[in-house]
Amino acid sequence: MFVTPSGKLKKVPGFWDGGVTWKIRYSSEEPGIHKFETQSQPEIKGISGIKGRCRIIRTREKNPLYRHGFPVVHDGNMFYSDGEDFFWLGDTWWMGLCRRMSRNGFKTLVRDRARKGFTVIQIVAGLYPDMDWYDPSGMGEGGFPYSKDFSKTNVRYFKAADRRIQHLIENGLVPCIVGTWGYYIKWTGIERMRKHWRNLIARWAAYPVIWCVAGETTMPYYLSDSREEDQKFQKRAWTEIARFIKETDPFNHPITTHPTRFGQDA
Repeated sequence: MFVTPSGKLKKVPGFWDGGVTWKIRYSSEEPGIHKFETQSQPEIKGISGIKGRCRIIRTREKNPLYRHGFPVVHDGNMFYSDGEDFFWLGDTWWMGLCRRMSRNGFKTLVRDRARKGFTVIQIVAGLYPDMDWYDPSGMGEGGFPYSKDFSKTNVRYFKAADRRIQHLIENGLVPCIVGTWGYYIKWTGIERMRKHWRNLIARWAAYPVIWCVAGETTMPYYLSDSREEDQKFQKRAWTEIARFIKETDPFNHPITTHPTRFGQDA
């Protein structure tokens, strides 16, 4: 829990980063001394009850995401949080966190899009469309994000993804993070999808990001033999996950989804 200089409380989730390392990422537009105390459930010795403080100072960088703040929505329009206009000019890199795009290739593409005036990059966080789970073409630099049954997190995947997400932001590009493709929730179930989204929020919510709940939220898996049943389940399940994201994100980032005509008619 963080307490801002003006007394506001922010409950910021932390995440496991391998071995005995746990991290919390925090940011604020309020300069001054911010106090914090850690909590865990159940209480874990060495993690719970740690108190500290950090100082937030105003940046002198020219990067608009640092100078003007997070993108926000107000009265149907988008702005930076300081009131400056934000123009959404997006590019879609669904597979941008895959190892098929080399680090140098990723940096080259970032440089090109930043130079051309793009502001948003839409990118999927490891659970990709147009393929089955554990298709080798969906591997990241550190492998797959989870074990095949989704029960274990692969920190190596997320550390590599961190570097790419951070590189986008350092170049003034807002990651629009698509958590998964819609049909995956049939494979993970609602509870494990909550854990996936909590992990994404803990890692990246302190950054200037936009959340996309899922791609083609109500479209069943391509080879499904129970399409009508899947569609109804996915509509209900993604509604729950959208609420969970809204409740869990302490920074109140914009939330959207990626529907299809099929999804809009559902």
